[in-house]
Amino acid sequence: MTGRFNDKVVLVTGGGSGLGKAIAQKFASEGAKVIILGRHENTLKATADTNSNISYIICNLTKEDNIENVITYINDKFNGKLDVLVNNAGWCPVQSIEDMKLQDYDRAFDLDVKAVVAMVIKTLPFLKKSHGSIINISSAGTHDLEPNFSMYDAAKRAVETMSKVWALELAKYDMRVNVVSPGPIDSDIWYKTDMSREEEEKNKELQASQTPFKRLGKPIDIANAVTFLASDEANYITGTVLSVDGGVGINY
Repeated sequence: MTGRFNDKVVLVTGGGSGLGKAIAQKFASEGAKVIILGRHENTLKATADTNSNISYIICNLTKEDNIENVITYINDKFNGKLDVLVNNAGWCPVQSIEDMKLQDYDRAFDLDVKAVVAMVIKTLPFLKKSHGSIINISSAGTHDLEPNFSMYDAAKRAVETMSKVWALELAKYDMRVNVVSPGPIDSDIWYKTDMSREEEEKNKELQASQTPFKRLGKPIDIANAVTFLASDEANYITGTVLSVDGGVGINY
């Protein structure tokens, strides 16, 4: 499979750690020039150091001027070439509506929804030119509902719906838009909540126990799905939501 993405340019948001890191490394290992975005230079640099095909930009996706810097970078370094956009960055608030404040809603939807829209709008001229591919990362929580995940699950359902509509709208440019919907994956997302570390560990163990396999998936499982959907092997697939969830969505 090495070389599937030779001469391709790929942009991955939230690419410094977790799923984004695995996705970036998978594309880079198959020949792509990969740009990763995130807020923390230490994690971005650590990921970029693993493969010379990976470069990084410090970027707060909720800031329009930060996204403009990314567009300038693509223009300057790659002559405006972009073949694949992977919207992976996200935040998962875990709280009851009884405890929620409106600023919690804003924080969740600004990153999980608005930033996805912003990235698509800003990169669309590049992607139309390359007949490119957009892959948005959702969550099994859009159908496997649980208490205290209302903001995250709703935000990811919005991403799935937008993706399907965009697939219809952009097909005339020979562009594809798809979604990968991870189930419980062994990544650092479990430790990016407002819960205590003990509560986070218990939640992680609970999620693993609820899969038919009784275990968590691995970031490479998501990376494999993303690179497949971005490849020529999937050139007749658009508007789909590919579940990589260990079977938690079987009954949906």
